[in-house]
Parts: sequence; C-alpha cells; structure tokens
Amino acid sequence: MRFKEAVKSCAYTKYSDFKTRSSRSEFWWFMLGLALVNIVLIGVSQVLPGIGSSMIAGFGLVILCPYAAALVRRLHDVGLSGKWVAAAFAVSVVASTAATYPEFAPAAWGTPAVFLLLFIMALFPGKKAANAYGPAPES
Repeated sequence: MRFKEAVKSCAYTKYSDFKTRSSRSEFWWFMLGLALVNIVLIGVSQVLPGIGSSMIAGFGLVILCPYAAALVRRLHDVGLSGKWVAAAFAVSVVASTAATYPEFAPAAWGTPAVFLLLFIMALFPGKKAANAYGPAPES
C-alpha cells in the first residue's frame, strides 16, 4: 500500500473500524502522514503561537479515533487484542493525572512506556493467514 492510499484508508475509509486488520505498510504510512501534519502544525505554532497551539490540540482530538482504530487494526494483524490500546490509554490518563502531584512525578514515565510497548508490538510482522480478526490485509 502506498502513502496516499494508506492515509485515505486510515483517516477516512476505516477511521472507526476497530474489528479488522491493517498491514504494516498501511499503518506506518498513516503514522508518517500524522507525523508530517504535526511537524507542519508545530511550525505554524512557532509563527502564530495562539492559533498554532489550538490547531495542534484540535488536530489531536480529530485524529484520536482514526489513530486508535489504526493501532487496534495493526495489533489485530499481529494477532493481539485491541484491548491493549484501551489499556494504554487508561494507563496514560492515570499516569498523567498522578504525575501532577510531586510525590508521584515518576508516574510521568507511564505514558511513554506504554506507548513504546505498543510501538514495539506494531513492528511485529502480521499473520499471513486469516486469524480471529479476519483475513490477512493486502500489503
């Protein structure tokens, strides 16, 4: 799958599909697209601080569902449950909240740690045959 197809698939076509599978190429091309948009928005926030920060926050809210769906589909391709993503978001919320208290400051490492774990899981090759989450996606 190519860049444009992957971004269109993840951001528009399958933005709320939490049941099927995504190939590594589809997922990582989509992640590259998100990174590029974030780089542009960070550049805008440097030039227009008030507007740029709002744009980054708005983009984060808009892309949350497509990002989570793509990550769940990627884990499905590896043969893992999408519950890992829900657990990661839950740990992230708890860790971020706990880190606001000085005695729990090390909890701030919880968010990067769980998303690093998901990152590593997404690197694994997918199953070539059908699994509990459907047939193998087209590369």
